[in-house]
Amino acid sequence: MPAETLNCTSIDTRIELFGSEGRIQKELLTDASGSLQPGESYGSSLTAEGVMVHTFNKPGARAWLKKNATHGACIRSKVACSVGLGMISDQEKEAAGAEAGQAGIDPKDIIQFIMDPDIHRSEAEKQLDALCLIDFQDLLSRGGSDFFELGDMAIEVRRDSNDPINGEVKALYYLPTDELYAFSEGNGKDFYFNIGYGSDIDTAFCRFGDKARFLATEAANNLQPENVSEVIYIPDPLGGHPLYGEPGWLSSAPAMETANAAWEEKLSDYVNRCIVDFLLFIHGPGTPIGKTDWNKIRTAISQTSETGKKHQSVAHAFSSTADTKIFFQQITKDSKTDEAFQKNYEVTKMDIVTSHQVPPLLAGIQIPGKLGANNEFVNALMSFQALVIGRSQRTISRALSRTLGDTKKSGLGIDPDSFNFRKVTDYIDIKTADTVGRMRESAPEAAANGRDLSDGVKE
Repeated sequence: MPAETLNCTSIDTRIELFGSEGRIQKELLTDASGSLQPGESYGSSLTAEGVMVHTFNKPGARAWLKKNATHGACIRSKVACSVGLGMISDQEKEAAGAEAGQAGIDPKDIIQFIMDPDIHRSEAEKQLDALCLIDFQDLLSRGGSDFFELGDMAIEVRRDSNDPINGEVKALYYLPTDELYAFSEGNGKDFYFNIGYGSDIDTAFCRFGDKARFLATEAANNLQPENVSEVIYIPDPLGGHPLYGEPGWLSSAPAMETANAAWEEKLSDYVNRCIVDFLLFIHGPGTPIGKTDWNKIRTAISQTSETGKKHQSVAHAFSSTADTKIFFQQITKDSKTDEAFQKNYEVTKMDIVTSHQVPPLLAGIQIPGKLGANNEFVNALMSFQALVIGRSQRTISRALSRTLGDTKKSGLGIDPDSFNFRKVTDYIDIKTADTVGRMRESAPEAAANGRDLSDGVKE
């Protein structure tokens, strides 16, 4: 709008923004430069009270499971492939010894499995189910989600009340690690846990097997043995903190925030019109429009900013007889916004998947040019198991073997080798899948022609 057409002395001074104030609230993990946001409570040093503060915003990180579909799919896939398949039973170990790679449940045994599910459960699962609120698998799944979301997992252990220091383990509970803090005892090596930053000492937790030593320290503050639980703390060892773990996906925090900012812009546009699309100028040579006229215009424009009310026309007769003029100044540039949004969103999804080291198909991403290459997914899944999931499974199973599998420490008498997890590749016939991926005909067509896929690829 040409500046000379404005009579600045007659412009009404009312300036308002139309649209809902209910913007999407974000818990940012990064600052304006894209670096991880430490914040006052997140650092690598100790507080005056000896608290080992978290190295990143854990509550903010947890919120992203529900705010980014790709991130959520990656977390759930890693949990399902690592702890979600359960532990290897004695029967499966015997079968694997006779025929390597066949540790999964044979379809022929499905009826027997339904009638007697203990056949395919490890000794650890059978014995520990009774100690959990639901079962040991549920406890592992909740803890496993924390392990991949936040970089660590924790299990609360309660012992026999008749011998709360060295007695048999009687109960296991899930502990959320975004609320769990380590407290240094000041000697450079010993520490205990507490729920909440600066919370009351009455909720102190000691490390598993360390209760006798802890109760004799000043930090215990004369707590009674039955009031102190023990913690099995399992961090991802790839973190940069000497104690806490960190998830590898933090490097994709800027990508996730970029994707969610793009979604927020579209949501704001479609639902609330939270961004200003245009400027409305009303002026004339005489007295500015009155409050009554302004409120009518304001109401009319506001009523076009919700779903189902877009693209409506507004007509209004001013009560003033002055030569009143209305000007609209568009401030949102015209562009192929949907095409740009889709392109940018695809880039952010791949960045998130890369940081998780998850095969794209497990996160629901189809790669152009690879849609028919089934063997690509099989190869990716084998690498995923060997390099990513296998390492995490070993970290968790070894920690459980050294604690709950140690008869002297737990009093349970569980074989330490019964904490080994099943592999996702145990449930896939690698040879058959590779054959299907290399064939020129579909699997049904090959079966109709008498082809046995277990014979492998034919020249």
